[in-house]
Amino acid sequence: MTAATTPAPPPAQPLKPVHGLVAIVGFLVCVEIASGVLQGYYTPIFTDIADHLDIADADVNWFEAAQLIVSALVVPPLARLGDLVGHKKVLLLSTAVTALGSWVLVAAPGFTTFLIGWAIQGAYVVWLPLEVAIVYLRTAGTGRQALLTRRSATILVGAL
Repeated sequence: MTAATTPAPPPAQPLKPVHGLVAIVGFLVCVEIASGVLQGYYTPIFTDIADHLDIADADVNWFEAAQLIVSALVVPPLARLGDLVGHKKVLLLSTAVTALGSWVLVAAPGFTTFLIGWAIQGAYVVWLPLEVAIVYLRTAGTGRQALLTRRSATILVGAL
């Protein structure tokens, strides 16, 4: 009688290195720091903004409401557009739109213009999902895609 033998496991595939991942995540950390500034810079100066625009402090709530509405409306189409034309391109587009909103704030002569600029800045909310998608695609075929994406996302959220 012959002894039953178990087949040998296939040879382990070498892990493919991810060139430039540290640089990409480092750049995206800078993007998230900018996002954090957008989210946290204005809050302490809301009263000064209201005084400058000659509006009641309570009217400042319209800024947040408008930005949240725009944010909720732009994430699905921009995320889908990222799938269709490329996440990097959409990240650049949303960054340009956010910058446009910031410049509108600088030049805003009154409440309505400031409100429009503030709302336009809501395009920044798609940055984090696009960044995670960029890292996910960049790490494809490494054998560690899920692990590297999780770690990178952790770093990006921490930077935010």
